[in-house]
Amino acid sequence: MPTPPVPAVLAHANEWESLRLKADETVTRHRKGEARLRFVTTDGRPAKGLEVEITQKTQDFLFGNLIFDLVWNDPPYRPDLFKQRFLELFNFAIFPFYWPFYEKTPGQTEWQRLMPVLEWCRANAVTPKGHPLVWP
Repeated sequence: MPTPPVPAVLAHANEWESLRLKADETVTRHRKGEARLRFVTTDGRPAKGLEVEITQKTQDFLFGNLIFDLVWNDPPYRPDLFKQRFLELFNFAIFPFYWPFYEKTPGQTEWQRLMPVLEWCRANAVTPKGHPLVWP
């Protein structure tokens, strides 16, 4: 008797589970490591009885979102709060970099419109990315 076909939904679920397991393995291999810290007194002796709290401040993984609202002529509601929340969550900003927006009049680019937000990104260690100049 032939084996009944696997329903497409189940096949995709198995494929996704396989991909998730591979991603977990890759994260473990490339993004995790061990570190040893040694706490000493000012004269170099091992410090004892310390309570230590460590907070990670940065990481190399780029995690971001659109920052269009700061560039368009219609700013977000409470721009300072938007910026604060953006920095709490993201280190990567995607800019609206579409040709009709960038060069509304042939030969006259509007790069200066992006500059204040690009400078804000630089000052706050946010990596910018244009999204995209040409979208076929």
